[in-house]
Amino acid sequence: MAAKKLRRTVALSVIVLLGGLFHAGLTYAQTGCPAGFAPGTDAWGVQGCINVGYRCPIHGSWSVQDNKCDCLPQWPVWDNDMRQCIVSSCPAGFQHGTDAFGIQGCINVAYQCPLHGSWSVSDNKCDCLPQWPVWDNNAKQCLASQDPNLNKKSLFATSENRNICINNPYQSQADGTQLVVNQNCSFNDPASVWSANELGSSGAYDFQVDGGGGCMDNHFGDQSNGNSIVRWGCNGSAPQMWDFDGYTFHWHPNPNKCLNIQWNPDGQAGNLVLWDCNGQANQKFNRLIYGGPVDGGAGGVDGGHCSPPWSNACPL
Repeated sequence: MAAKKLRRTVALSVIVLLGGLFHAGLTYAQTGCPAGFAPGTDAWGVQGCINVGYRCPIHGSWSVQDNKCDCLPQWPVWDNDMRQCIVSSCPAGFQHGTDAFGIQGCINVAYQCPLHGSWSVSDNKCDCLPQWPVWDNNAKQCLASQDPNLNKKSLFATSENRNICINNPYQSQADGTQLVVNQNCSFNDPASVWSANELGSSGAYDFQVDGGGGCMDNHFGDQSNGNSIVRWGCNGSAPQMWDFDGYTFHWHPNPNKCLNIQWNPDGQAGNLVLWDCNGQANQKFNRLIYGGPVDGGAGGVDGGHCSPPWSNACPL
């Protein structure tokens, strides 16, 4: 009789225990999760035990349903090479990565962006880099800024020697005079002082010299490498149209042609000619503004302010 009563007690205990476990109002999460897991709701809205002891890859999250890390809905594709979830698989010519603006996605590696530009994942095109934010449609490149002081009187020193500047020899007033670079590099010498004037709606500028007057001119508009750059009476014509990007003079009718120094053997002077743009030092100039900031420079460093007259002590 005692044994029968004991079996009945055990059976009732089991029934009570099972009833508690499978009660309709009692979820698995409320019964307790294994070590390393915690009850909660995953990124897909499913309640259950979430593995909080495991770090999912970037753009992934623990899935209660799959009991593993899954890619989040907005990053649905797993990239096994990068070991992370990505927006999508990339089309031909594109490669997944992080662009220059810090955005991850597909980058067009088959397309070469213009100078100082980079592919933007957000815009799906080339954008100007933050330090070169202004697009110049004439020069077809990104610039540090549109210079509001371009029309101020300036010297244009060579990037190779700050004591050598663009000069109209002897303040010539004769059309066709070969422009040069030489050591007459001072605001006290009008033959080295230049100012720019915007030519209507073209976006181009002419550069007029104080000493002798006249403008920087690509002689007869010839695009041949080595064509002379001369002083000519200002007339707003195509040979006198230039774009200055803070370092280099691009000839406006063909921005792939640039102002170029042909140095004399002694390296102390040279003639100005037209040449294919190549980014070399003999196509770069440091611009010095009369009474204003020092602009340009091969390193793009602002050297402070100089008061007139400019001297060799003025830093670049």
